[in-house]
Amino acid sequence: MVKACLFCFFLILYFSSAFAQEKWSAKGYPNPLSEYFLCNAVFNQSPNRVCDPDRIFEDQERSQLNDLLNGLEGKTGQTNTSNCSHKGITGVIVLASRINGGTSKDASNMANQLLSKWTFDRCNRGILILLAKDDTKFWTARGQDVPVTGAVFTEIFNSQASLFKQGQFYQGLVNMLEEIGNRVKS
Repeated sequence: MVKACLFCFFLILYFSSAFAQEKWSAKGYPNPLSEYFLCNAVFNQSPNRVCDPDRIFEDQERSQLNDLLNGLEGKTGQTNTSNCSHKGITGVIVLASRINGGTSKDASNMANQLLSKWTFDRCNRGILILLAKDDTKFWTARGQDVPVTGAVFTEIFNSQASLFKQGQFYQGLVNMLEEIGNRVKS
């Protein structure tokens, strides 16, 4: 009887660890601009600005978010300009089921670390939106020259909070990106 119980215990332990999702950190999270495959990027999209290694969204949703992010720079400024004062906002979305620690502080730290690590915007006009679905954490990190304050990002998020609480993450992100673009007209 004891052997049977031990066997069941180890079997449960094995399957629970085998199917456990990874908890992401800034150190191991893939870069959407260079590690397309690990981010489940939709092919034929360049540049890729959405990373979803846990497949939270469908391909079509990732593709549409990527299109919105690529259009954000033109909507908020000029594209392909060497003059940083005229450049628009460059955005990246980081999706994860879980992050190490799972707290708001951990989400903030991870988002800020990834923003500085990836250097996807030389003009400091980059934003990185992190969503940790199962941890129910959200954070926006921004470069120092982004023409939207942290308070405005909080206001934009709060206007979409009901969608996030209902698990409508995709629509919440779409609405946020559109609102960011509307607040910062070129």
